[in-house]
Amino acid sequence: MAKTSTMGYRNWAWESGVTITASASATGYPVSNLTSTAPWKIWRSTVTTGDQWVKIDLGTSRSMAACFLRNVLIHAGGAVRFQANATDSWGYPTINTAFTIPSTARTKVLSLLFSAQSLRWVRILFVNTATVSQAVELGIAFPTSPLTIAAGLGRGLTMARADLSLHLVSVGGQRQVDRRSQQFRLSVDPNALDETERDQMLALFDTVGTFQPWFLMLDTADQNLCFYGRIIEGLPVAHIGDTADAWAAPFAFEEEL
Repeated sequence: MAKTSTMGYRNWAWESGVTITASASATGYPVSNLTSTAPWKIWRSTVTTGDQWVKIDLGTSRSMAACFLRNVLIHAGGAVRFQANATDSWGYPTINTAFTIPSTARTKVLSLLFSAQSLRWVRILFVNTATVSQAVELGIAFPTSPLTIAAGLGRGLTMARADLSLHLVSVGGQRQVDRRSQQFRLSVDPNALDETERDQMLALFDTVGTFQPWFLMLDTADQNLCFYGRIIEGLPVAHIGDTADAWAAPFAFEEEL
């Protein structure tokens, strides 16, 4: 997989001084849920046929070149757009692009990459059909300036699907299963990094450690290879080769459910 990989590890919407508002919020699903790293803590709109939105005032201009969404529910026939602007004016925003909705959404992630811009305001706009009266939902909104590895992360990659179901076996051998979610677990080995990429990986590790989830996009052309999760093991950086300036930075990554 010699394809470009992208890592969104610093969410401008989680920085201090940020204000998040919404067009409307259903009882029990406030827009403040979007300040949490837990994807199951969602914002939900009220039931309506009109457009709905989440608006993020970053407090200051931030360089951004990507936005990731997790746990998105749109109306049947509707769409969701990423908008960004220098001011709180949305007639002709600087960025106004629809997310592509994949036919399968195995990782429940939508990703959008674009040319870098330095802007203060972000809006996630749900454009709904006038014939469907439903709510929309959003778990994570993640505008960011991502780290891109042009050589990709496929070399040395392993990916497993773990079933978290609980199997209970009685003394007599009867089995009972508590069915639970399935989870992706990855072993990633960026092993052809130059000095600049090595230092960028160190900056990533310094920011997220093993405590903060982030977006790992193994192939920018395939949204089903984009995962929201956290590093669970290993932050080593090692020099490899005798003469080439090549570095490895292996880590284990687990999907956040």
